[in-house]
Amino acid sequence: MGGERLTLDGFVYERISGAFTDAKQRIEWLSRGNGWRGEFHPQPYEQLGRVLGEMGHAEGRRMVLMERDRLQRKVDRAWLRHRRRFAAALLLASLKENSEHAGQVVLVKTSMPSVLAEELAPPWTERFDSLYLPGPRPADAPPTLSEITMFYARRQFRNDLRGEVVAARWRLFWNNFKDQALRRLLGYGYAPVRSLGWAAGLIGVGWVVAHMAWVEGSFAPNSDVIVDSAGWQVLARDGAVKNPAEVWSAGPKSDTGQGQGMDYEAFHALAYAVDVVVPLVVLGQEAAWAPSKDRGDWGWHLWYLRWLLTIAGWVVTGFGAAAVTGLIRRD
Repeated sequence: MGGERLTLDGFVYERISGAFTDAKQRIEWLSRGNGWRGEFHPQPYEQLGRVLGEMGHAEGRRMVLMERDRLQRKVDRAWLRHRRRFAAALLLASLKENSEHAGQVVLVKTSMPSVLAEELAPPWTERFDSLYLPGPRPADAPPTLSEITMFYARRQFRNDLRGEVVAARWRLFWNNFKDQALRRLLGYGYAPVRSLGWAAGLIGVGWVVAHMAWVEGSFAPNSDVIVDSAGWQVLARDGAVKNPAEVWSAGPKSDTGQGQGMDYEAFHALAYAVDVVVPLVVLGQEAAWAPSKDRGDWGWHLWYLRWLLTIAGWVVTGFGAAAVTGLIRRD
């Protein structure tokens, strides 16, 4: 430990006394000594989480371990950004067919964590030096066999760099998506009850939109036989009735088709939203009723929104089930 900078990796203890059992204060303290040379050390967080758990501070333990996972993923994304920038700078230098842009490569390398630079840079810079530092061939000299071989070696080198850039970008995108999903939906597995809140929010959105689409008259029975029947066609033709589904499913029977569906599955906006959002739960609403995107704005929005709600419902409930059953590791 020197100055205000701590190095806590490997520091072990069995108990905490006094007011410092507060997890927020301890997390702030750990943030001043959780790394070295750009490398993140999770051990101090694991140590504190273990001690707080043994002392009975379950909520504090969860806070500490969630912070550990958040910082670990943040560092992983930062390293991917360094990899992408380094490969992009080296690619730019290689495209110039000489070493005039090698200085930019050096600047990018010096901005990287030293541990990463020692691991990543040598294989690439050694190839670059062997391919480009010998210098360009005079313009009027015919190519030799070795120069032709060098040409293809340089092209392969540039292709490898492009692959490195693309791979880093996709990994960065995926890591960021996965991190946001795990953190916001589950608290990295330490707060699986959050998934219930997200599911409730999705159901609430579907409930409101389905209700407005029903009031607007943008629902129809989800049955080809009924939709093709004379009674339904009388109600739905040319928009003469504002809400044909409501008229068809309620009221006394008549030749106009009113009330012919009184024994059909009654529509309920909340049950419809649950049917759409929660997989493996079948309440019969989605099978009985279908929105129309051609009768009004709410129906148009619900037509497309239900696909997003279904996908989001699978993600939320899937992550929640994985956290509850232990498929998402919490320790």
